[in-house]
Amino acid sequence: MVGLVSFVSCLLARWLAFDAPIGVIFWPGAAVAFAFGWRFGMPWVLPAAAGAALWALFGYNDWRVATIAASTCLPGPLVAISLLRRLNAWKPADYRLEAVLRFVTIIALIAAPLDALLATLSFGSVPMLADMTSGQVFPSWWLLDTLGMLMLTPALLAWINNDQAPEPEAGITHEVLIDGPALVLTTAVVAASLGLSTVGQGEWGHTLMYFYFPIVAWTSVRMSERATALSLLATAVPLLAARAFQVHTISGPDVFRVLESAVIILCAVLVALIMQAVAADRRFALARVARQARQDLSTGLLNDRGLLAE
Repeated sequence: MVGLVSFVSCLLARWLAFDAPIGVIFWPGAAVAFAFGWRFGMPWVLPAAAGAALWALFGYNDWRVATIAASTCLPGPLVAISLLRRLNAWKPADYRLEAVLRFVTIIALIAAPLDALLATLSFGSVPMLADMTSGQVFPSWWLLDTLGMLMLTPALLAWINNDQAPEPEAGITHEVLIDGPALVLTTAVVAASLGLSTVGQGEWGHTLMYFYFPIVAWTSVRMSERATALSLLATAVPLLAARAFQVHTISGPDVFRVLESAVIILCAVLVALIMQAVAADRRFALARVARQARQDLSTGLLNDRGLLAE
């Protein structure tokens, strides 16, 4: 099952890239390995790596590419999972924001650089990186790997933990999986961007992507952690695919233009994750204050105000 998820994710990331020079809109192999390794244990990163290797063997018919694809799914997730677990055992996160900052920092500064280093050392054997220099491979792979783990890993964890989902967050009365209005607004942005590109206004079409920031900000402050994670994946992938399609059909092969959209989406995902954590902490604090106004937390009994309200 894990290998199949990894294989299908890599296949879709490659297909939605529309033959872009970098090859994929983001790297999902490490994200799948991280999600299942975190949830079920570190040995579960191996099936994810096997799925990525099978995708590379299926797509390029080259065992060297398959070996590289598998190797870029192992060191980063393994080190990140180990460090996060040790850090949480030493000092558990007091707030949601603290947990998110730990997750983002370890992925961006440790896990993704390890995977990017392996890709850089072997970039000459990868067809989709053959036209790039070693100086371009490291930041490009770091970007795609970081984007994949920050965008896909939370969504996979939300899906994996569906049967063990916690109680709805305080202040959220109606739990949904995907923010419908955000999906509609993102679809409108994608349609407008593609429409402008088809009439020769590609730069204006690209500028419309910045409307994604208020969309994800609106989602993150209203939705729960699970809904935000799934909504980010459902809205970010169409934007990345649309930009790759624009570059492929209008501008021609251009690594910089493809990665430029990935940078925008990465920044938007970071904003959404942090804003959702801040909003969740605020909702929890308000719920705790409201409870203290009615109940003595040390004894569990109603105080004067709580008795009067009854």
